[in-house]
Amino acid sequence: LIHGGPLTVLVDTGGPWLRPHLPGLLGAHGVAPEDITHVVVTHGHSDHAGNLNAFPR
Repeated sequence: LIHGGPLTVLVDTGGPWLRPHLPGLLGAHGVAPEDITHVVVTHGHSDHAGNLNAFPR
């Protein structure tokens, strides 16, 4: 997670098994899922991109 200025960038979304935990995991860093402005996926494996559809912007 890179957070500063007008951008909040999530690097990799984690595996689909983490989806229910995303709000809490991000919230621990003072960020809500809707605050994410950009997502960077390092590669297409499900443990890195499994929640990409949770961040439609």
